Amino acid sequence: MQKINKKHQFFTKINTKQLKLSVIAQIKMLKCVFNKLLGFLETMNTFTNQVIDAFSFLKEKYRFSKPEVENLGREVFVRFHRDDETVSISMEAGSQPLIEMFLLCRGTEEKPVPWAERNGKQRYRKFPKLSESGDFFQSGAKEFEDIESDWLKT
Repeated sequence: MQKINKKHQFFTKINTKQLKLSVIAQIKMLKCVFNKLLGFLETMNTFTNQVIDAFSFLKEKYRFSKPEVENLGREVFVRFHRDDETVSISMEAGSQPLIEMFLLCRGTEEKPVPWAERNGKQRYRKFPKLSESGDFFQSGAKEFEDIESDWLKT
């Protein structure tokens, strides 16, 4: 009986040691994941604030609503609405920012995007033609305003 107890104690010590190593490894892994998540959240928060600052002219000059922010997984969207039209500035982690416009289909030949409907009205998706030079938040916002000025003034 004593032999069985000694074997049991030996295996219990090994299993306890392995368990401690496993728990330590898992804690280190969680710490790494947590740090990456914090970095990702900081990046998205910085992006959101920069977009709101750079595109504030939409609200101030062109009667758009205050920005609406939506986080969807690895993407963040900052949307400015004016009636049933929207300017959306988004970014997915690790990619470049994207500007999209969602405009009413009525009176155009454009095909509606099913998921872009707003207030029961069909809309199409338009990507403004911006150059890829310069800082997105400084020159991109200004270039967008210049290129789309006719539409913005309506």
